[in-house]
Amino acid sequence: MTFSLGFSQVEIALNGGFETGDFTDWTESGGAIVTTNPSEGTYCAQLNNITPASASLLKNANVGIGTVSAGQEVTITFDARGTLVDGGVAFAEFFSELSGGGVSASGILGGGPLNLDPDPNTWKSFSFTTTTGPDVSGGVTLQLTATTGGAPTSVANMFYDNISIQLIEASPSARVQVIHNSADAAASEVDVYLDGVLTLDNFAFRTASAFIDVPAETPISVAVAPSTSTSVADAIATFPYTLTDGETYVLVADGIVSPIV
Repeated sequence: MTFSLGFSQVEIALNGGFETGDFTDWTESGGAIVTTNPSEGTYCAQLNNITPASASLLKNANVGIGTVSAGQEVTITFDARGTLVDGGVAFAEFFSELSGGGVSASGILGGGPLNLDPDPNTWKSFSFTTTTGPDVSGGVTLQLTATTGGAPTSVANMFYDNISIQLIEASPSARVQVIHNSADAAASEVDVYLDGVLTLDNFAFRTASAFIDVPAETPISVAVAPSTSTSVADAIATFPYTLTDGETYVLVADGIVSPIV
């Protein structure tokens, strides 16, 4: 069970829309910056490859050094369109770079060639989520291609725009198990709210919840309400906590609700 966990995204792609009007921050072979039907803005990149059995390349190379972490989730998005004839294909590849050269991981995003819109003038948006390798001391690299087949008539004429490489950074979190240990008959079943959200419904005496992921390093409230509650406004008790990132907690609900006569 997960409760209100967020994440932040850090953009590390450089000049992803080519709005500098050139290949600043990019490495390319066989490319050009054009103003023909960009996906957004004024410019886009073109890789027009008519040489059989070859690849024209466009790379945002070694970005995120000192920012990206090993094993970190990354989302790559971009827009693409183009003409692929007689074995022409296009690939998006992602590399986890070593500081001294070489890679710790590499892969073709999506597992194969890009599936473009049949209309070469229609942009298609792509989104891939992957994980960095065990060593990213040299940052990461996104490589986009226009790759031809062996036929002399093979063509791969590709256009790329709106390129983004975003690092996913999870918010601080802790794990919490809740145990209902109040023998009061009036509280044989209760509703438990975390920050106003009903998290444990009709939670019974002598019941232990599964471990719940909750926000850490920020104040949260745990409210206990009757099992007939309709909102946190019905709570009979509320407890504030600030938990430590990465820690595991057990919250035991004890005591009585009804007065002793």
